[in-house]
Amino acid sequence: MKASTIENIQKRHEWLNGVLNGTTRASQLQQSKLTDMKSFCDLEISNTFQKISYNTLKKFCISNRIPGADPSIENHWELLLSLREKIYTTFTTKTSTAYKSSKPTSNEKINEAFNQAHLAALAYLELFQFVKKTTESDVSLSDATRQNLSNFLFESSLKFESVASYTQHNPKPWSVIQGGKADA
Repeated sequence: MKASTIENIQKRHEWLNGVLNGTTRASQLQQSKLTDMKSFCDLEISNTFQKISYNTLKKFCISNRIPGADPSIENHWELLLSLREKIYTTFTTKTSTAYKSSKPTSNEKINEAFNQAHLAALAYLELFQFVKKTTESDVSLSDATRQNLSNFLFESSLKFESVASYTQHNPKPWSVIQGGKADA
């Protein structure tokens, strides 16, 4: 193998590691060349590496070690395959979430409203219980303050007696009532 081929493979390995670690940024064109190994072999980055034959890359990686790569790894072809796949998967995941509609559906809006209502009910009940316990047990409260708090709690309980927690009220199902005259 020529020294330029070995250097090309080494630079490709370094570039893949840099992209995976976030130290190197891949352009849209470069990302499109990561769909498979043949496309990756067609990738050329000026002042870094040139195109390489798929068979040359595979043959070298199977029978040799990539300079600078982890020496404990036995199969450097599998190493390059997994690096390319990890990067490609990362890019496709990012782009699929970037194109997701930011507008919530009506069901998502309804669920969010129910969640917020449930949280508000819980907050109200928790505050109500705290003020009630404080009113009943705190001896440092003046009689006037205790009476004002008790009156407020009583009025609040009358206004919001149905607030307990969100429970969806399902309408009763329709049913057919048998009736009428009996045929004689």
